[in-house]
Amino acid sequence: MVQEASIDSADDSAANSTLTASQRTALATFRAVTSIASDADALPHLTATNWNLERAVDHFLEPAASSPSTPNDNGAPAPPPPTTTAVANPNPRPFPRWLLALTSPLRFVWSLFSGLTSALIRLFGTGPNRAIEAAPGATPSARFASFFDARYGTSHPPFYLGPYFSALAAAQSNLQFLLVYVHSESHRLTPRFSREVLCAPSLVTAAEPMVFWAASVSQRDGAAVQRALRAPALPFLAIVAPPSSRVSPDADLALANYGTVLAVRAGFPALNGGGDGAAAWVDRVLARHGGILVAARQQRDERESARLLREQQDMEYAAALEEDREKERKAQEEQDRVEGERERLRGLEVRRERKREALGEEPEKGPGVASVVMRLPDGSRVGRRFEKANAMEVVFDWAEVNRVDIEKASLVTTYPRRSLRYPEDADMTVEQAGLFPSAMLLLEERSDE
Repeated sequence: MVQEASIDSADDSAANSTLTASQRTALATFRAVTSIASDADALPHLTATNWNLERAVDHFLEPAASSPSTPNDNGAPAPPPPTTTAVANPNPRPFPRWLLALTSPLRFVWSLFSGLTSALIRLFGTGPNRAIEAAPGATPSARFASFFDARYGTSHPPFYLGPYFSALAAAQSNLQFLLVYVHSESHRLTPRFSREVLCAPSLVTAAEPMVFWAASVSQRDGAAVQRALRAPALPFLAIVAPPSSRVSPDADLALANYGTVLAVRAGFPALNGGGDGAAAWVDRVLARHGGILVAARQQRDERESARLLREQQDMEYAAALEEDREKERKAQEEQDRVEGERERLRGLEVRRERKREALGEEPEKGPGVASVVMRLPDGSRVGRRFEKANAMEVVFDWAEVNRVDIEKASLVTTYPRRSLRYPEDADMTVEQAGLFPSAMLLLEERSDE
């Protein structure tokens, strides 16, 4: 980069060494207006127009000066323009001194008038740039839209009221092309182009499938887009395909991908056919490049179908997994229940055996002995004698030895009817329970009431 800058500087010095003071002034003004990088690039335009500054600017903006890589109206790359070489005369004929002296007052007055006019425009805001910035709107795009509507009417494709990269991101998200318009209020073709082309109903209809974004070259976005899309002349209309990678609305203007220019209409040829010509141009470009959007929609539909299929498969898998877990849980619960019941029964058998041994020998009949008969659930009867002073816990143990679950069943006397429960009634005596001298016990399922 340092070497290239040195070469440009050397070329500029060589080009300026043979120029007169007025030519150097014209050269500096021309570079300021056109933003040309070097004197060597600017000189051909000035020499081709015999150093007429206004004609040189028009020569620079003519469509023939467009880049060879810029697409033409039909969307195909334009053929390169014929190469012409214009070199400054190394020994230009100086103006006669008497003529310079004679025109000096006129040139001074003209320079003074131009400077004052420019200063007044900048001071009081009477120029088009100030008019755009003074228009209502929260963003530069909104202010330009308000300015354009006030000056040319509202019968045009609807403006996207946001930065360029937001419009590009919207076009990418909606799988649309972006229609770009770069405006210059000071250009002589702008009023005619705005009214006859942009506000034509046929173009409004043709532009419906696209996102429409516009800005002035006096605005930062507009100037950046003019440079990035290499607008060969003004007014400038282009159809842009968004890049395949995701577009960030906050992208850096100097580094971001502005998209692919499919076709342009610029300068005086942009007026050919008016709105109908522009609409036909849009239709041709969409017909030629619409396959890009069709392929993109197909890819998006395929991705969406694949996503939905994955989601459905994931849901089905999750449901099947949950069902299997529920089955496993229930099976484990049943297994635990059965195992617990087995453990309980084994423990019950051990306890019954111990209680059978603890009962000891049945007492003989006597005055202090009670005779108790118990009817079992299968209809059979068992009987035993107990000391009337024995605690009812002994009777409950005897019932449990005979396979009565005393935790779930009550012992009920027939007359008078009385329900005896374990362990609530385990401490009372046989006599207190009403089983002396004899009693019939029935089994009744316990309730929690």
